[in-house]
Amino acid sequence: MPSDHWILVVEPSESDRLLIEFAVEGVCPRIPIVFVSEFHEFIPSISKHGSMPTLVILDWPADGDAPVSCLDTLARLGFLPRLPVIVVAREKLGVAIAQTGGLGVQRFVSKQPDDHCFREKLGEAIADCVPQLPEQAVA
Repeated sequence: MPSDHWILVVEPSESDRLLIEFAVEGVCPRIPIVFVSEFHEFIPSISKHGSMPTLVILDWPADGDAPVSCLDTLARLGFLPRLPVIVVAREKLGVAIAQTGGLGVQRFVSKQPDDHCFREKLGEAIADCVPQLPEQAVA
């Protein structure tokens, strides 16, 4: 049976996955995290889980159309307005912001200048995006 709440993360880097896990644990430790490495795994992961995630965290690569295509698909299906999305990027965060245009991404977090700052900023973004979680999910 699928959990009521879960977080889907598209992140290929193992070290960044660990930082994301620490940030999630600091805000909502009881919510399971599903990691995928590539954008082509995004929609199948949702289908496999059987429900929409509570939050999506997307690593934005320096180049490529996969993230835009993924968000566009969710927007066309009508899911994006109801799905909190945080985009993270090590480089070219401005490009990510420009590419997402009016697609409804709520937050952007830079992985710079260091891992500690990234983890702290991501924790704040997660808290902003999922404040409506029930007490049992966050305590």
